[in-house]
Amino acid sequence: MKTLKTLFCLAVVGLALYSALQFALPYFRFYTFRSDVRDMMRFELQGPGELKALVLQRAAETGVPLQEEDLEVEASPEGYLLWAQWTEEVNLFGQYQRYLDFEIKEGPWDVYGDY
Repeated sequence: MKTLKTLFCLAVVGLALYSALQFALPYFRFYTFRSDVRDMMRFELQGPGELKALVLQRAAETGVPLQEEDLEVEASPEGYLLWAQWTEEVNLFGQYQRYLDFEIKEGPWDVYGDY
């Protein structure tokens, strides 16, 4: 009976860790990708098209499901303005689906003011 109880507890802990990992990975990708985007915006680029191409390339490398129509890049006198939005699905054993929405707004401090 003690062995059965131990196996049950291990199964519950395993399921909890698996679920936590499934939810943590999209957030890890988001924060990593956002950091990379901030770094890219500091470069001297040829224009918004080059920045957009770099961001889309980095999204593909990091596994972020960002489509070209979900990314906007504009040039302003103060620098570049970037807005990106995407949704990732977390699927636990095919029984529970949860959609996580992510958004990045980057630009000069006085434009967005959320820093």
